[in-house]
Amino acid sequence: MAVKTDLCPVCGRPAAMEASDVWGCPECGFAYSQVKRFAGSGALAVWRQAAAREKRRLAERVIGLCARQPVFGFSGGSLTFTSPQDGRLYLVEAGGVRPQRPEVRQYSAPENALRNKVFLLSDGRLEAEGDDEYGQCRTGNLHDIRRVLATPRCTYAVTNEGNVQCCGEPFSPAVAGWKNVQELAAGAYHLVGLTGDGRVLAAGDMLNSAVAAEIAGWREITAIACAGDATIGLCRDGTVRFAGRPGDPREAVRDWSGIAAIAIESVYAAGLTADGRVLLAGRNFNDDLDLGRREAAGWTDVAAITCSRSGIAALGVDGSVRLAGNIRDIGRLKSAWDSFSDTVRSQLLQAVMILPFV
Repeated sequence: MAVKTDLCPVCGRPAAMEASDVWGCPECGFAYSQVKRFAGSGALAVWRQAAAREKRRLAERVIGLCARQPVFGFSGGSLTFTSPQDGRLYLVEAGGVRPQRPEVRQYSAPENALRNKVFLLSDGRLEAEGDDEYGQCRTGNLHDIRRVLATPRCTYAVTNEGNVQCCGEPFSPAVAGWKNVQELAAGAYHLVGLTGDGRVLAAGDMLNSAVAAEIAGWREITAIACAGDATIGLCRDGTVRFAGRPGDPREAVRDWSGIAAIAIESVYAAGLTADGRVLLAGRNFNDDLDLGRREAAGWTDVAAITCSRSGIAALGVDGSVRLAGNIRDIGRLKSAWDSFSDTVRSQLLQAVMILPFV
């Protein structure tokens, strides 16, 4: 019996024979990727089971990598890829792929990137450009920075020591007193910070005191995400916390388990399971407003997920991208990423150091 594909069944790489005695995939290490003929249906079934098992292992490793490192992002209408090999940042826009200077380590912009955008450099400095009405681009006094978050009126930065610095008009002056912060996320009117010991700090308009109290009680949180009127937190045990308006359909995230990553936007909260599936919590009966967001619930083989106010974006284990929602130039944006996806796949596979199949 024979298989009729020239692709590696594990990573999808074209499996053209490179030598008569080479049967493995040079990219993912599956030892039998180029075996095409089998003694019978039993041998073919064993091969398929082995390939499926190795594909699951590959997905788990890539998902784990993307959960630990900020590999994939969606900011200011641009997709971002940060190489897990050398930290090089790539901006993918409707006009094409823009590799950034080697010293650029992070890019952040609000939904309307024409207002302001910020670049974090490897020496801890920031470079900002765009609208400076509130002083949000006056980043010269911010230093020793390891993470940055740009909002329309303020630039927030986390120092190497875990303190928060900002320039512009912050949601609350209280953020300047935050300590031991690892990550920041912002809604339309509030900011949250994830601390090194798994607590979540919040400042700004939290809708009501009960929402602020809910967030203050969270423990063992490993990731945070914000929409304009809600915040979610991923717990160490794979469950998800929600803080927002009572009756918000996105609060169904509380029923999830086995979650590896989270994201949230104006309509849905998204959860990435440990085996690469996407869960959605939310409800939108208006197709004109949904604009395809529901499609994300059918996505599989996903390595990372993120949201903006306009939609949902996911990075596939194979380096591909999936987009859903009211995303500007969505077709051209996807086309630009497609031209880059082979590079993404190769760098992801190299980074997780896939071992030869045994």
